[in-house]
This record gives sequence, structure tokens and C-alpha cells, in this order.
Amino acid sequence: MSVFYTSNSRTVVQYYFEEGGVNIDGTFSITANVQTDSVEVDHSKTFQIQLGLFDSDGDCTVTIQQSSDNQMWDDLMNASGIIIPQNDSVTFEDHYFSGRYLRLKVDLGTLTVGKLKTILTEK
Repeated sequence: MSVFYTSNSRTVVQYYFEEGGVNIDGTFSITANVQTDSVEVDHSKTFQIQLGLFDSDGDCTVTIQQSSDNQMWDDLMNASGIIIPQNDSVTFEDHYFSGRYLRLKVDLGTLTVGKLKTILTEK
């Protein structure tokens, strides 16, 4: 994951999620369903995930998944099938995940064109 913002005064770090080592940073074109690379999380932090969909012709859905071993995954109960409206964004925040790793699954549904941006903020 690429760190693109840090603030020592507030201990905030932001990352882009990646897919195949490529930043999902707003220039990432989505033409098929996407599963991000996994991210190891620090359980002493609060997490905020921002999901943005731009230049799109429809909505898509995102599910946040967690894993204890980076092998077997389950959906977060309150973060399954989050709708990202066409050309809009959604923010999800939680202070506790039971898993050690996180990843995102993006389902395009009827969407055929769009650009995706995903930001993980740990504070």
C-alpha cells in the first residue's frame, strides 16, 4: 500500500487500496469486478474507508471483508453490499474489526464504465 498522507500531530495515516499492486486512486478504471489486495490493520486504531465512483454510467456495490489469516475471508456484517451511487462517494468508519486483514470486493452490477477511488484512513 502506498502512504500518501501522514500527520504526526494527529497520528493520521492514509493509504490507497491496491489491486494487483496498482493504486485505486481515482484514475483506476473499473471494467470488471475488483477484489483489492489485502491490508494488515492495527487494532488500536479507528478506520475510515472512503469509496468514490467517478465518470460512471451507474452504481456499484462494495463489500468489506476481514480475515484472521489472510486466507479465509468473511464479510463484515454491517458492510456488505454498500451502494456507491453513480458519480458520488460513501464513507464507512469503524473502530473495531475482528480480523487482522481487510480487503474490498467491488461488484459492478450493470455498471460498464467508471473510475474508482478507495482510501483507508487509520487514526
